[in-house]
Amino acid sequence: MKTLKIIRSGSPEKKVSTRVCICHITSFCNLGCSYCVVRNSLNTVQWSRDVFFRNIDRVKEDGTTSTLAFFGGEPFVHPDLLDAVAKCKAEINCELSAMSNLVVPMSYLHKLYTLDPDFRITVSIHFEKLNIPKFLEKAAFLATRNYPGIFKLMLHPQYRKEAHTIYEELVKLMPSTQIMCSMIRFPEDSYATFSKEYLPEDWDFMNMINAGRAAKECFVEFRDEEGQTYIVKDKYETLLQKDFLHFKDLLCSVNAHKVIIDREGHIRDHVCEHRSKKPLDAPLYNTTPIKCSLANCYCGAHVAMPKFDSSVAASSEPGTPSPASVLLDADSIEVRKGDDGHYAYFLRSE
Repeated sequence: MKTLKIIRSGSPEKKVSTRVCICHITSFCNLGCSYCVVRNSLNTVQWSRDVFFRNIDRVKEDGTTSTLAFFGGEPFVHPDLLDAVAKCKAEINCELSAMSNLVVPMSYLHKLYTLDPDFRITVSIHFEKLNIPKFLEKAAFLATRNYPGIFKLMLHPQYRKEAHTIYEELVKLMPSTQIMCSMIRFPEDSYATFSKEYLPEDWDFMNMINAGRAAKECFVEFRDEEGQTYIVKDKYETLLQKDFLHFKDLLCSVNAHKVIIDREGHIRDHVCEHRSKKPLDAPLYNTTPIKCSLANCYCGAHVAMPKFDSSVAASSEPGTPSPASVLLDADSIEVRKGDDGHYAYFLRSE
């Protein structure tokens, strides 16, 4: 079998017209799951009221934001969030949203939707400490809002039964297109791969839930020792499952339509860790993609994808594979993990 090397990967570039500002307002969380991917940084920092309101003023002054999203930790634990929502509704014409575990009193949701009947929530469902009856009561409430929530099941092999129960109950409340599913990664694997505790039926369950949603298509490009290149195109989750992509290889994606205001209240471009933070008087958004200092890493695609070092000349279009590459299906590639944790790729002889 021919030995292959991954030289790069990407996704089709998507043109977007929105301006998204993502505010990481707190690292505090009201769950603290044992498998949390950021558990070492939980409960360490939170925006003060002054920082919160000053950043809202910056978004207002910029005047181009169409969506303002609140992230944590758990954003609903921030003591000033409701006041911030009221300020935004009074001063900024933009959509407000949040990623939440929904472990809040029902009274909190009533206050939130009194301030903003169009508030949008993406619910990240974790099962380790979940009170299912209370959760379903709040899910039923969201299902009746102007913009019903999107519910994301965070599948964990120890909580299969709970995941199936929640899914069956959510389908009774809302269209299945409002429900999606993702796999939990594990600390013992350094988040590089999915735990081997997942069974084939877990992947089938996830794929069944996500079947009604638009697939996140992407490609991985390989090269053999003779210089011939090969392209495998498939769904993002499929390529993850087959060990073609690894979370440790995710580097950056600088998008002209997104910025992050991080937990310290500083603005930086989404989502590149290798860029310095913006000075206070810098524009909120860049209007063009940015050339990164990392080798062969050029960002601009809407979907963040891994970027690999490569001697192959950069394509003229970000996220576009080489036209001379041979198109293969995923099963044409064999993956072997060595004792050192590195992966080797081979082209099957057939």
